[in-house]
Amino acid sequence: MVQSQEVVAAFVQMMESPAVRSGRVAVYTSGALTKLQAERANQDHDEFRFFTDKDEARAWLLAPTG
Repeated sequence: MVQSQEVVAAFVQMMESPAVRSGRVAVYTSGALTKLQAERANQDHDEFRFFTDKDEARAWLLAPTG
C-alpha cells in the first residue's frame, strides 16, 4: 500500500521531533513497499529502522547500544 503525501509528511515531521529521536524507534510494516517509502522519507536518522519482520524489529529495538 502506497502512503499518501500527507502521511509521508506527517511521518517526516514525527522523525524530526527531538522527543521521538531521543531513543531507538523500530517501525514495523507488513508491506515491503511501505517499508521502502518510509526508508526514503528517513533522511539520516540512524535511530529509526524499518522492518517487515516483527521479531527482527523487536530484536533491534531491545539490543544493547554502543
